[in-house]
Amino acid sequence: MRNDTFDREYEIKTLIRLGYHPDIADLLISNVVLGFQDQLFDEIKEAKQSRDKKEFVRCIVIMFSVFNTVLGENNIFLTLITVIIACLAGYFAFPEKRILAISGFVFGCIAMPFIYTHYLQNTDYPNLKVIILTAFSFGPAVLVKYIVSKLKYSEED
Repeated sequence: MRNDTFDREYEIKTLIRLGYHPDIADLLISNVVLGFQDQLFDEIKEAKQSRDKKEFVRCIVIMFSVFNTVLGENNIFLTLITVIIACLAGYFAFPEKRILAISGFVFGCIAMPFIYTHYLQNTDYPNLKVIILTAFSFGPAVLVKYIVSKLKYSEED
């Protein structure tokens, strides 16, 4: 059914040839189809919950980084707390790609205070400053995640 090669009529005829009554064969195939639909629905529901959890975690990590940078005056203790939160978020929210998530989040959390201090602290547009700061910090984090994924998968080949 997943490969879209399932033919209900063919399967019913196969069961009839095996000696099943036509009504029983139809009932058996209907039960299989309903079971597959329930399984597919559960998989879709689980994927949606996983995607929502990942989006929530991304927002939390970015919010902690922004608050630490803009309001924390680049305190090393607060940066360390943000890095720990980023590690925990990457570990628990992305179980299939933990190393990639942790490396991207940590890079973004560490880069944000430096970018703010050296480039954006004296700009006149505070709202735009936060957007630019987030883009410059977590944009290269995607590049770090890509490089780590290439290194990781090249070792497995």
